[in-house]
Amino acid sequence: MTNATLWTVLATSLLVSIHLLAGRFHFLVGSRRSRVHSFLAGITTAYLFLKLLPELGAPGEVVGEEPEAGGRRLAFAIALLGFVVFYAAEVWAHRRRTSETIRRKTDRVYHLLLVTFALFNAGLAFLLPHQVATHGPWITGVYVLAIGVHLLVLDHAIAEVHRGRYGAHARVTHSAGLLGGVALAIVLGPEAWDRAVRPLIAFLGGAIALQVFREEIPAYKQGRPVPFAMGAGLLAGLLLLVERIN
Repeated sequence: MTNATLWTVLATSLLVSIHLLAGRFHFLVGSRRSRVHSFLAGITTAYLFLKLLPELGAPGEVVGEEPEAGGRRLAFAIALLGFVVFYAAEVWAHRRRTSETIRRKTDRVYHLLLVTFALFNAGLAFLLPHQVATHGPWITGVYVLAIGVHLLVLDHAIAEVHRGRYGAHARVTHSAGLLGGVALAIVLGPEAWDRAVRPLIAFLGGAIALQVFREEIPAYKQGRPVPFAMGAGLLAGLLLLVERIN
């Protein structure tokens, strides 16, 4: 087993563990009024602005041979598509939950949401081998930290909406998405990563932006600016440190 594969397996294992054990750590996330919630929101927000968005704006082709400016524009267009798709899915699911009285149809919507987030996780995990191969284990560690925090807060938000229904089976489904995504990446190999990574980062970046702004950053009456700034500063400092190490 190569070092890259070993680090990929370790990173995937950590994300799967966060998913499977997320319910036990909801007390850390707490309500949106908690200082811990604001601190964690600062971490994911900093990663969005310092890592994901700069990658979208970096020169390089997205689909085919794109000129530099056109490639960046297309990357942000794909990010907008990810934002809109996940926004529409959330709004549609909420309306179905509040308007339907037939349990079978409501269950169908709920399971569709589970599959949607499992596919989202698969996309996140598909990026792991490329992260390790391109950026090394240290920056991958920051990626795992930021995404792990994001998944923990998102798990808490979903559990609040689907009280009594969202449990072990859902977390197993989401974990299967992680395992399936990394397995697919390993099977397809580096050539597939090079082709898919920029469109995938763009699409997932749009979805993450939506989730950060809607689910993670507390409203101004609930937020705690100092812990939020501390979380953002921690992530910024880690990124600066690992980039110097690399």
